[in-house]
Amino acid sequence: MNIDRCANFIIHTLEDAGYEAYIVGGCVRDSILGRKPKDWDICTSAEPNTVYELFGDLGLSVIDTGKKYGTISVIMNDLDVDLVTGDNTRLYSLEEEVSIYEVTTFRKGSGSRHPQLVTFTTNLEDDIRRRDFTMNALAYNSRTGLIDLVGGVEDIHNGIIRCVGDPDYILREDPLRIIRALRFEAQLGFSLDSSVDKALRTLSAQGFISLLSPERIQSELFKLISGSYCTKILREYTDVICAIIPELTSTVGFDQHNPNHRLCVYDHLIETVEFMVNQGIDDTNLRMAALLHDIGKPAVAYTRPDGVMVFHGHASVSATMAEKILRRLNCPNDTIKDIFSLIKYHDSMLESKSSVKRLTNKIGVANTFRLFDLRHADILAQSSFHIDEKIAQLRQMRNWLNEIVSNHEEFMLRDLEINGRDLIRMGYRPGKQFSIILNSLFDLVLDGAIPNTHDTLVDYVVEHFPILEN
Repeated sequence: MNIDRCANFIIHTLEDAGYEAYIVGGCVRDSILGRKPKDWDICTSAEPNTVYELFGDLGLSVIDTGKKYGTISVIMNDLDVDLVTGDNTRLYSLEEEVSIYEVTTFRKGSGSRHPQLVTFTTNLEDDIRRRDFTMNALAYNSRTGLIDLVGGVEDIHNGIIRCVGDPDYILREDPLRIIRALRFEAQLGFSLDSSVDKALRTLSAQGFISLLSPERIQSELFKLISGSYCTKILREYTDVICAIIPELTSTVGFDQHNPNHRLCVYDHLIETVEFMVNQGIDDTNLRMAALLHDIGKPAVAYTRPDGVMVFHGHASVSATMAEKILRRLNCPNDTIKDIFSLIKYHDSMLESKSSVKRLTNKIGVANTFRLFDLRHADILAQSSFHIDEKIAQLRQMRNWLNEIVSNHEEFMLRDLEINGRDLIRMGYRPGKQFSIILNSLFDLVLDGAIPNTHDTLVDYVVEHFPILEN
């Protein structure tokens, strides 16, 4: 097993000081699976103060991440290893990025969700048996080798997610494990052990997810939706997904009674996400927008006299509902704004280059391309009714946007060859009239009614906008 050089240095430093130390958890699991670990977590018999002092004395950056819970973070890179060990056989740039290595003291299971009840121990087995799933309860160092006390390697090879101990107890101890189990299944393509499946559904139905902080739910939910097997979870664990996002409940089984759709709203949402997954689109915000893009349909559904159901204004309603959900989950403002705009404009069928320019002016070039990706997946998840026509329209929209970008065509107000300073020199006073004049000119240029040249725009202003008297 190839251990990250800095993690190996931390382990050997602790061992040389007389303590046990191992990489543990997800990094061991991912190494066995042949995946590159994102983080290298280390467990040790040394107490937090000892870890803090030991690496601080070496001149490394050390942070008290959660000393009372047993965790100290060591901030370093390979250059630090060279400096501390005096190994000059490698050349590293001073600009090399550092990584965070969490070093946590062995802990005993508390029998409680409350971290203040953490008890430190010098026994690795105690620490192993307090962990959530067998595949995460593996430890390794180069001197001892792999330590597997709970059958984790076998479960990894069999693709099974099994709890370390009684699932009802393990999941009840920390209900976040309910979502974590599904997240791991979404990322790894594993299956839940039947006992885990049963306990997970039971505790979810009993409202245990509501005990979690919004931030913890948000983190796991976004990791889940980014997984390659996320739609498997959305289909098989609808009850749990609706416990996480209750607003989705009304979409389940909601028949759309419209020739444009062959699926209920919830299944349409899943298929939209699935088409993104199949197309290799791993943009997490875009996938979340796909999951929520029609969530407002049941609220605005109206059945016409001919029996066809329509959903006027559903995009705006869905965007507003999504914003409320994301704010409840304490998502970053940039994330909320991004997903909101994608959903709000997802149903736009733009019939001219000028309309593409107007949309691009609102949300930017990159987001307009992303919006077209969402629209494409949305269309593919509908019925075959007029699908060729819809795809052709979308292709034309993409072509227009490509032309706008490649030809450096105007699509922003600032692209006008006239501005506020010009209007002041012409005798106009700053105020509401400025906005009216510039936006009117912008619309005319986008529509191709007048060319975007300074003299033409000045002449148009003089002819159509009298200077207002005080």
